Parts: sequence; structure tokens; C-alpha cells
Amino acid sequence: MHIDIKKLKQAKGFTLIELMIVVAILGILAVVAVPALQKYMRRAKTAEAKTQLAKLYDAASSF
Repeated sequence: MHIDIKKLKQAKGFTLIELMIVVAILGILAVVAVPALQKYMRRAKTAEAKTQLAKLYDAASSF
């Protein structure tokens, strides 16, 4: 079993540091994005509930 040092040095790929940096960046983005998404979802549910209540009120009024 012979390992060619030149081929090993020419090998393409990501280093551990590069991968750790990417994982850290993704973690930071997730920390920022999740609360914003939850706030958006809460607003959407509130708007949908208001719409449904208005429709129910209109239906009850016309009955």
C-alpha cells in the first residue's frame, strides 16, 4: 500500500475549519429566521381568525 504525497496534496475538498464556519453561519441564520417566521405565522393566523369572525358575523346578521 503506497500513498502518493503529491496526489494527497492536490486533493480537492473542504477543510474542517471551512465546514465549521458554514455550520456556524447556518446556525446564526436559523436563530434569526425562526423567531421572524413564528411572528409571521402568528400574524397570518390572527388575520385568518379575524376574517372568519367577520364572515360569521355577516352570516349571522343576514340570518
